[in-house]
Amino acid sequence: MPAQSPHEYGVHVGAQDKAERIDVFALLAELRQAWWDDAACKGQIHMMFPDKRSSSAAIIQRALALCDGCRVRRECAQAGLSESYGIWGGHFREPHKGRRMTVGRCLSDGEWWSSADLAIHVGRSEAHVHAQMKKLAHHWPIICRQVDGMTEYKRDDK
Repeated sequence: MPAQSPHEYGVHVGAQDKAERIDVFALLAELRQAWWDDAACKGQIHMMFPDKRSSSAAIIQRALALCDGCRVRRECAQAGLSESYGIWGGHFREPHKGRRMTVGRCLSDGEWWSSADLAIHVGRSEAHVHAQMKKLAHHWPIICRQVDGMTEYKRDDK
């Protein structure tokens, strides 16, 4: 029997008794978004997902500096909207930051906010922002509009 790679697993194919071997890393590479090949941080995952206990501010700043000149920064930031940790498109997403900025606090300035900007600002996903908007709409007058295919919100305190 041939030696099995530690990242190959059997996958049952249909109703047959045969199992096909797949390389999990190859599968992940196929699922990775196309922009990843052009990312400035490619191959430096450890820097983009710093361990808060052992990483210094200097390491985090170097990682954020990588994003400054990256050609796919916008795509990366968009992909990071559904993530709860790591550095995505120049934004450091932390799951717990002491007193967290909330969607309501952002909207209290009376300006238009896109759902993507709100997500980045509060460090949560766009799905979270949309759920919060539904809740806030029961308490505040909220205006919603579509601009270039993007949803924007504003608190209407006239």
